[in-house]
Amino acid sequence: MIEPQQITFISHLENGFNIEEIQCQFSSVLNALFIDDENQYLFNIEGISETENSHEESKEFYEKKYVPLDDEICGVGYRFLVNDGRMFGEFKIEPLVSDKSKYYYQWILNKSEKGTIKDMLHDVQCKMDKERDGCFSVIRR
Repeated sequence: MIEPQQITFISHLENGFNIEEIQCQFSSVLNALFIDDENQYLFNIEGISETENSHEESKEFYEKKYVPLDDEICGVGYRFLVNDGRMFGEFKIEPLVSDKSKYYYQWILNKSEKGTIKDMLHDVQCKMDKERDGCFSVIRR
């Protein structure tokens, strides 16, 4: 979708987040529109993973670490705000409401300065890897 100040680009990747594949696809769009690839970018990356029962697992994890929850609460999600001075946004992990056998993930990342799509994708990949090794790994224990 093309708007005066924004291009919305959606891509479904079967094999997960792949910098080269996204860069190639998005660069083709920019080239077709004669737009320089040095811009500001905001990424909204969503995904799911399989598990046995995300609703119960998330609630049990929370109750072991903190306090018992009311019976009406059937699952717990997390939202982490990130800001390293160059990139800011949020990372969410939560039980998928419509399917207990899945977790839902979302990374929304915005870079405050202009850069190329390749540089931005590299920064996004680094931030995702850091969160996977950090808060994501703690939640799934």
